[in-house]
Order: sequence, then C-alpha cells, then structure tokens
Amino acid sequence: MIFMILGRSKEFILKLPIWTQIITYIAILVYALSFFGISTGVLSLSWIGLLQKRQLYEIITYVTLHLSMLHIVFNFVSLLPAMSQFEKKQGTLACILVTVIPYTLFPGIMHLIVYHFFLRKDYVSIAGLSGWAFAFISASCVHSPQRLISFFNLFSIPAYCFPIIYLIMTTILVPKASFIGHASGAVMGYCTPFMLGSIPLKSWAQNVDPIFQSWVKNYHSFDQLSHAQLPIAEPLSTFSSFPGKGTRLGG
Repeated sequence: MIFMILGRSKEFILKLPIWTQIITYIAILVYALSFFGISTGVLSLSWIGLLQKRQLYEIITYVTLHLSMLHIVFNFVSLLPAMSQFEKKQGTLACILVTVIPYTLFPGIMHLIVYHFFLRKDYVSIAGLSGWAFAFISASCVHSPQRLISFFNLFSIPAYCFPIIYLIMTTILVPKASFIGHASGAVMGYCTPFMLGSIPLKSWAQNVDPIFQSWVKNYHSFDQLSHAQLPIAEPLSTFSSFPGKGTRLGG
C-alpha cells in the first residue's frame, strides 16, 4: 500500500511543470533532512534571525520549511494544482518571477514588520508554502471574478470572494495559522495581473525560453494569448478544502 502511494506520488510529481516540480522536491528534501538529525529550523524567518543574526537567506528559505507531515501534505494539496496550472498557462519564467520575488518577499517582510513593530515578538518565525497557495488561488480567482465557486457544496460565492472566505476559515479552524502570511499571499495573488503587466515579460521570455525549452523537460514557454488573459487562461475547476497550516515556529 505504501509503495503504491509512493509510486503514484512520484508519477504525479514528474508530470508537474519544471518549476513546480523543483519546489516540490526541495520542500520534500528539507523535510526529510530533519529525520537525519539535521536542524532545519534555521531556514525559518524571524526578525532575530534575519536582522540580528544577519541570516539573510531566511527571507527566501522560509517557504521550503515545514514542521510536520500534515503541514507539508496540506500545503501541497492546496498549492500544487493552482501553481502548476499557472505555470502551464503563463510560462515557467513568469512563475519563477512571481514566486521568488512578490510571493516570497512580501509575506516575509510583512511578517517581520507586524511582529517587530506591533506585536513585539521578534522570536516568532514563519515557515511553509501556504502563503504561495493563497497567492496562486487568488491569482486564479482574479481571472474570472464573477464565476461562482461551490463552497463545500453548501452554497456558491463569486470567485473574487473565495480567497477571503478561505482566509477567514483557515484562521479560525487551523491552530497557529499565519494570518499575516496568508493574507499577504492573497494580496499578491490579487495583484498578479498588474505585476506581470508592468514588466517586459514577453521580451524576457523571447530571450530565455528558447534556451531552456530545448533541453529542460516540462519547461513551459511564455504564451502571449494566455498572458493577455492574466492571470491564467483557464479557471481552476476546483480548490482544495484545506489550505495548509501555515505554521509559525516558536509561537
């Protein structure tokens, strides 16, 4: 049974677009390292770590760290469908740009600001990919804002409201969920069309895509038609009923 699950999981991951696939493997590797006595907590993001200890890598690495099997599984269930759909439609380059810069930096910076200047808790850390999950889900909802989404088959809501309802329910139902990280991710998702529209993505892709598309499997090139319909060309049919824990370390 276990080998069958592992086999199907491997098959699923290998079919993902390359950047989504890379992020998946990195998160799994980081989680696996903890079983060998390697301290991975240093990858989390906190004011003390980043600014007092000058561990600058934290502003990027915190998204790769998860605290439990449930944490990483729930985040994968929420993130991978939305992220892979985005990468297929907008291209690998666009997906890399939004994840490395706004989807990672903005939630991290907001966490630092709120916990240092308002809550006075410099030791509280943030970790996990749930901020990305909210970002990609929000980005998908911007595409068809009036589209109705069934919420647990109980009632339907406009797509643009879904991330907000999702955020509220996660905050209430999930212990230690990072409201700041989730909300910041959702904001960046809503802003995705404006961010990609403000950069010369087409010209960048024309230079980069031919280099990688020929030898990198599952690399997706920029599609001008899809880009004109930002943030994705086709709406997601379903969303996960659980967005992931977004657990904060030390809180």
